[in-house]
Amino acid sequence: FADFGPDGYRRWVFSEYQALNRLTADELVALAMQAGFTVRRQERRQVALLVLDVAGSTQHVVRMGDSHFMEVIQEICNRVKQHPFASDVVLLKGTGDGFVALFHTVEIALSVAKSFLEMPVYPDIHVRMGLHWGSVKITLQNDVIGMELHKAARLEGIQLSERVAAPNEPADFPVTERILLTEQAMQELPDLLRKQCRPVGLFRLKDLEETARLWVWHPAIPAKASLR
Repeated sequence: FADFGPDGYRRWVFSEYQALNRLTADELVALAMQAGFTVRRQERRQVALLVLDVAGSTQHVVRMGDSHFMEVIQEICNRVKQHPFASDVVLLKGTGDGFVALFHTVEIALSVAKSFLEMPVYPDIHVRMGLHWGSVKITLQNDVIGMELHKAARLEGIQLSERVAAPNEPADFPVTERILLTEQAMQELPDLLRKQCRPVGLFRLKDLEETARLWVWHPAIPAKASLR
């Protein structure tokens, strides 16, 4: 300090600060590791994205109250955690009126989704689900980000009015109790499961300048809740 003097010391600190700010992210990580720190990076991976939404959630909140409705959502999330193939879950996050769950495989994600159609959590709670396959980032805060997540999130609320092209023989389009699958998700399914899905057409994705070709899981379609 005596060699620099107060002004010289301040200039030296500032020059070191400038040099540090010129380091790349990889260089900063290398410095931290040299100092003995363990560095966790954001992770990008290919996953199956299952999104579930409780239809008419606002009406349920008014009817049940906030606390009771949140118990319903918690029970829905617990269904995923207690599924026989829960070990395939990469990440599960509640969304206030449903959940977003990431899986290693589309086949297991579909198995979990089917469980909500085969055994509803509550008789008067109706669900809509979307299943997609794509690349996302999992952050250090254990959150998920990426455009593929935005695409998946649009699936559960898609309406027939958003269809821009119908297949030659479109399947019925359920309002609720449905699983919609994207083309990317379909490509990841084994043939046996793929044959149990029916095309419903090409749809606009709300707020995105994209369209998606969709299929519906066919065996669970309730005739009384279907539209053409």
